[in-house]
Amino acid sequence: MNEYLNADNSRVIPTDTIKNTIEALAKCNGIRTIEEFGLDICEHFINTFCHVVYCNAFIHEVPWQRLEKDNTPHVHAFLYSSEGIRFCEVEQTQDNRPIVFSGIKDLKLMKTTQSGFQGFLKERYTTLPERIDRVLSVETLIKWCYGECLDGLDYDAIWRTAHESVLDAFAGPPETGHYSPSYQKTVNCIQTYILDRIPQANFYTPGDTIWCLCIHAA
Repeated sequence: MNEYLNADNSRVIPTDTIKNTIEALAKCNGIRTIEEFGLDICEHFINTFCHVVYCNAFIHEVPWQRLEKDNTPHVHAFLYSSEGIRFCEVEQTQDNRPIVFSGIKDLKLMKTTQSGFQGFLKERYTTLPERIDRVLSVETLIKWCYGECLDGLDYDAIWRTAHESVLDAFAGPPETGHYSPSYQKTVNCIQTYILDRIPQANFYTPGDTIWCLCIHAA
């Protein structure tokens, strides 16, 4: 607290040093997955500076794809094409194992039918009519944790499985789809799909938050 109370900067790690360190770690160690890179960052700062008792690294991937023309990759042009942004968060304290979160954000989905909303609470300020057929548009934020077991995890494969699970749960089979009676039910369906397909994923309720799934419906 000396830097705040007494203007003593002797133990302050400048943000420029932090930036340079992260770039050096990326160059020296490479980036296999963003989760493993987050673990490298936390381990470095916890082990290098004895006064650092907590480290948190938040990383998200920017989904740039190289342009192609007639199956020929462009030498320098890229297209921003988001099917949801992959992110991770790694937390570590001294003398404790790190905690790794992964997630998907800004994944925008829409179904033009096979969605409704009926039987909801009604009172004098309710103007929303019941619908048996409506457009459902959602933007998702999904976050899960791997708990204690981090050894040998294939973070890329797990993320792809989670992403596919969201699409399957939201849309259903391509020939028929499936009916969504509410966006709350769709949230539960997405959670169930991911937990069934990814045994390494954990979730619990806020206060001990490992799982977070938010959907904004329009």
